[in-house]
Amino acid sequence: MRPAREGPTGSEIGTRLFVSPRTAEWHLRKILGKLGVTSRRHL
Repeated sequence: MRPAREGPTGSEIGTRLFVSPRTAEWHLRKILGKLGVTSRRHL
């Protein structure tokens, strides 16, 4: 969760984790849903 909280884009997160930006955004949406938050700001 730390990379998402710091504010980088999906592309930057994907690069750090060696996945595509689309994959990074998909996982982020799933995490946000499980936590019951609607945006990165609520993390």
